[in-house]
Amino acid sequence: MKILCNSSSNFNSRGFINQITNLSVYFWKLIHNPVYCGLIVLPSKDQQPQLIKAVHEPLISESLFNEVQAIITTKRKITCRSDKLSKAFILKGFLTCPDCGRKLRASYSKGRTKRYPYYHCSGSCKMRINADLLNNNYNDRLQELRLSTSVIELVGLILEDINVSAQKNRYLNNRKLLVNQLEEQQLVLSKARKLFVIDKLKFDDFKELKIECQAICDGLGMELTSNGIKLKLLDQQLKAACRDFTDIFLNYLDFDIVDMKKIVSLIPPISVNIETATLSVSINNALSKILLYKKLFGRSEIIDSHDRSIYFNDRKVSIKRAITIMAKNNIQINEGEGAIILDFLYLMAKNYNFNSTKIPESLSGYRTNEKRSKNYSKLAF
Repeated sequence: MKILCNSSSNFNSRGFINQITNLSVYFWKLIHNPVYCGLIVLPSKDQQPQLIKAVHEPLISESLFNEVQAIITTKRKITCRSDKLSKAFILKGFLTCPDCGRKLRASYSKGRTKRYPYYHCSGSCKMRINADLLNNNYNDRLQELRLSTSVIELVGLILEDINVSAQKNRYLNNRKLLVNQLEEQQLVLSKARKLFVIDKLKFDDFKELKIECQAICDGLGMELTSNGIKLKLLDQQLKAACRDFTDIFLNYLDFDIVDMKKIVSLIPPISVNIETATLSVSINNALSKILLYKKLFGRSEIIDSHDRSIYFNDRKVSIKRAITIMAKNNIQINEGEGAIILDFLYLMAKNYNFNSTKIPESLSGYRTNEKRSKNYSKLAF
């Protein structure tokens, strides 16, 4: 496996890189190498190189590798070397001075008891505005938006992919295991019955074995009923989540800084009013097809963006499928718009608190089904 380079001459006898200046080069080669997520590059003369599954065990998941690639390949305008991500200045880089048109900078102003965050202009106008007020107003503008009900079917598939699929598979696999165990108990009793009929098993032994099998099957029946209830609750939870998901920006302030920045890039602020510390927003052209205003508060501009991220490349909902579902709901989109919409919905689904309603893990809710469980287990006899 090629780890860092093709030649061992770059390393000394102790395994360290000889030239410290080359560390960054080797590092970039390393984080771009798909071999660590179980893929290898297949060169092609006529077409672009293809990635194929390798036989070795990957060190990281393919989804993690894709997220890293998305971050390191994103084109960003660096405005300041000390530009640290901070929720206090989440709008930095997207605000312009209403007086002179310069990009607004961000810094803290020291007061008597604490520091206060401000967006300010570096020009001669010396304009500044409280960052907390403007950030809160941006959040208010997001809360005025809701997701179109025409996207609910697509949202359901995405929520299932992120939140439900793995858990549902665990329940289904457990159900299959329980059924197999029940069948094994049926087979044991069937063999015992045959031995009893031909007088190779005493009645007392057969009776004891039957009682033991019945007890095991009663327990398996209870677990099987429990499993079925959890599957139904999971489906109900998914349907409820799809309804709640229309209030899509409800938990925006709980997002991590990277996801918040992504939202701001798709719905950037415009038209800052210094006196009232308010702003309006500009909605990405693709998102304007799935986002609606809860009420006609004001107008928003629509921007066209060809930003194509590669977040969630291992997702189960493809762009083609998204286009088909949207078309079925009378929303026409192209591949570029489909990619932006999917990235946006996957990002929102990742931050959605799907487990706010817990699925019961105890048997407290199964008493009403106890009779049915025992009847099911007795079918084997």
